[in-house]
Amino acid sequence: MTLRVRAKSFVEAGVLGPLEVHVVERLAAAVGLVDDDVQLGLAFAVRAPRVGHVGVDLGTVAVDSELPLAWPADRAAWHARTAACALVGEDRPFVHVGGLVVTRRYHAYQARIASAFVARAKTTMVPDAAALHKQLDQLFGPPRGGEPDLQRLAALVAVLRPLTVISGGPGTGKTYTVKKLLALLESRHFAETGLQPRVALAAPTGKAAARMKQAIGEGLEKLKPPRVRAFLRQQTPVTLHRLLGWDPRNPTRFRHDAAHPLPHEIVVVDEASMIDLAMLAKLVDAVRPDARLILLGDRHQLASVEAGSALADLVSGTGPRGMRLPTELAARIREIDDMFAVIGLEDATAPPFAGGLVQLSRPYRFGASTGVGQLAHAIGRGDTAEALRLLHDPAIADVSLGRADEASIGAALRAGYRPFLEAATRGAEPRVVLDAFERFRVLSAHRKGRRGVEGLRELAGRVLYDEFPEARGTRPVLITENAPEVGRWNGDIGVVLGERAYFLGGEEVERLEASRLPPHEAPFAMTVHKAQGSQVDDVVLVLPERPSSILTRELIYTAVTRARVSVRILGDEAVLRAALSRTIERASALPALLWGET
Repeated sequence: MTLRVRAKSFVEAGVLGPLEVHVVERLAAAVGLVDDDVQLGLAFAVRAPRVGHVGVDLGTVAVDSELPLAWPADRAAWHARTAACALVGEDRPFVHVGGLVVTRRYHAYQARIASAFVARAKTTMVPDAAALHKQLDQLFGPPRGGEPDLQRLAALVAVLRPLTVISGGPGTGKTYTVKKLLALLESRHFAETGLQPRVALAAPTGKAAARMKQAIGEGLEKLKPPRVRAFLRQQTPVTLHRLLGWDPRNPTRFRHDAAHPLPHEIVVVDEASMIDLAMLAKLVDAVRPDARLILLGDRHQLASVEAGSALADLVSGTGPRGMRLPTELAARIREIDDMFAVIGLEDATAPPFAGGLVQLSRPYRFGASTGVGQLAHAIGRGDTAEALRLLHDPAIADVSLGRADEASIGAALRAGYRPFLEAATRGAEPRVVLDAFERFRVLSAHRKGRRGVEGLRELAGRVLYDEFPEARGTRPVLITENAPEVGRWNGDIGVVLGERAYFLGGEEVERLEASRLPPHEAPFAMTVHKAQGSQVDDVVLVLPERPSSILTRELIYTAVTRARVSVRILGDEAVLRAALSRTIERASALPALLWGET
């Protein structure tokens, strides 16, 4: 029997691809490996990144398939034999690490990330305690009793450590914290050198970068001195691709790497949950060892569509409070700011790496009475009963669960997009039209089907342009491929008004001839994945007719947290309940490399 025959049922079911089988056949032939079950296991390791995993544990691997599959009888023995074969080893095409069989390429990504982060964790700066305490008071106000100000703690950690990961749910003030943190780092750098630090702000998508720019620009008039305000206004977030120097002629490499690092002293990256493993490895390669790297994100959001769940892996060992301060670092923090001498944060067993991780938990954007905030936090902590109670409570007007028939969806589309089409038809300025479109979004889990993106866009085209026939020359656009030659990037959203397309570029509106638009689609409806990094006032989430592997708690949470004002979910409660009970579990060895987990 050959691997092609052994893997037939898996290929017919679409679980394995022909290329994955072919790759392993060639490698096996080169070393004389004839065990078909072992070759099958290696094919699953090659497949893993395609389905979001870094590697595979053959003892527990599960797939969605309606066809019968010819699994080996003893899964644990299958994994052990595969891990011990001639193609697995430190200098072989596959590596066995953290209980997983991983391709050498993805093991290298993990190893580079872990090595860089652990090396950064060994450094603790020694600033003047009194001077730093005074600067913190100026930015955050004097310390108050009770629970510590975790935003203040994040800023302090960023001064002490060259790596800071700030995680937090919606409205917990991650960007606000970074704004204060950058003001603090600028003041210290200016006092030491007479110069302002070189700062890079980035996000995985153009939309997330634009939102980062907007968030950092809010409330700057309160910061002192004027030099700091001007410094922050000068910062323009860009996409990670643009920051690292993406070249479409060589799309797997960037201009900036370990040999040609970024010139910046401080690199801040927002929406870190969207960063895949390969991109994170290339980012840490490109950041100078003596520069500060600050990552922001929400651990409960969807991971990247590519392989890995890097942010979740980074914070995986932080425990129930989301923070574990190593004893040495905790002592240094108490010396500077004794408000942080609280039970529960210091952990004598925490590795040095844990000291750079700060979990923000207090919500600021949503008040205690808002349904959106309560719903997001209920979903994030896995409380399905509370989430459903909120959706059914008639006294909570900003969240609801309703039917997903065509009439209900069509009514939601007309109500949500009416301000956008009215602005376009009355000849409003492009910025006004863009702002109107950016206030509402319809989201779906799937692309296909009546309740998928394609079906919803077809419905939108009918119900919207039937009501506004004079707006047929107006359409929103979502860029689907990077196109640096025209300054557009995957994920950018704009509107076409006649022969021109308009996009928000920070505070300015950027114009492009419609005929020069790169590949794009009309985002009257978007997948939840595509909506990551964006924020609108009102969200309508349309559920599929049946549960699916894509429909998870993380997807529902991500959809809900795109909204600032209201969330309406259209679909069956049974489908929603199934989604909230299913969580994403991506196989990764990065926690083992960072935290010593197995």
